Amino acid sequence: MFELNPEFVEKLYESGHILGFASYFHPSFAVLYPELAKKGVEISLMLTEPVVQRFKKDYREQLYTLLNFENVRMFVFPRDAKIADFTVTDKFFSLTLFSREKLFEHESLLSSESESLKWGTDLFSYMLNEAISVKEAESNTLKY
Repeated sequence: MFELNPEFVEKLYESGHILGFASYFHPSFAVLYPELAKKGVEISLMLTEPVVQRFKKDYREQLYTLLNFENVRMFVFPRDAKIADFTVTDKFFSLTLFSREKLFEHESLLSSESESLKWGTDLFSYMLNEAISVKEAESNTLKY
């Protein structure tokens, strides 16, 4: 298993808000995002259905902990995404694409230019139009 890019993680901890999209699951999500939420970082995560189900199956407690933070919103993106992941914050924009064979590459584009932050925010907003909000119910079931 690979580790998240240390520069990426460091920049997340310096950020005041995070808009994140992922179409793959990384185990560090289960620790990283609750830590950031506890710090008061505003987090909006958009995940594909298989990622949400994996999170729920293997990291149920961490998922519900994350969803109970007031500063966290989670969404399910209902279609197959052509993007592996992207993250935009007030500090940087990161984009990872799949190869033509739909394999995950470990290389990402990372920028702190204001134009890239705007582009990433616009992309998140565009995808949010199709996304479904995740609500945490008292009975520990996810409702979309």
